[in-house]
Amino acid sequence: MKRHMKVLGGAILLAGALLAFAAPAAAQRRSRVTKEDELDARTPADRREARAESLNAAQAVSELFFCESATTECRSTNSAFTVGKLRDLFVFVTWPSTNGDRVQTVEFFLPDGSLYMKRDTAFRTRAGQPRARAVTGAAVVADEYLTSSRGMPTVVTPLAVAGTYITQRNLLGTWAVRVLLDGKPVLTGQFTLKTADQE
Repeated sequence: MKRHMKVLGGAILLAGALLAFAAPAAAQRRSRVTKEDELDARTPADRREARAESLNAAQAVSELFFCESATTECRSTNSAFTVGKLRDLFVFVTWPSTNGDRVQTVEFFLPDGSLYMKRDTAFRTRAGQPRARAVTGAAVVADEYLTSSRGMPTVVTPLAVAGTYITQRNLLGTWAVRVLLDGKPVLTGQFTLKTADQE
């Protein structure tokens, strides 16, 4: 009986010692979270909203599509165009998760892989505004090139085709397009220029 009492007493002492060590650690963890909360002046609701916005931004992906006109109504998955019917090719890029003043660069690569041309467009987006806007003081951009597609700010870049080197030198085949945002590559795509007898 005495032996059982000693074992029981030892177990109680061991449990008490463990609690004594665990309590300060838990208090330290609580105080660390509190200090982080103090450093972050936002309310818990604001922090939750910021996390949700960050998640939405990560999930919102920019899109690239091509059209024969500068209006978003032509939006489709078409990426093959007949040069005899094409005056300009328009490259549309949507920017659902950008905010502030940005510069979009579109690079056009010939079928042989060499750079044909690149075009920069400065634009501005604001949270809750579905349309891309011009940046004050930047190069003037035609209104139809700063627009909205499916509720997302969209920048349009034209590539002249008729009467250019493309038709004069028969630069047909599959072209590559690379899109950069503030100098960082974001998207790539391809389109094909063909003759009427290739349809």
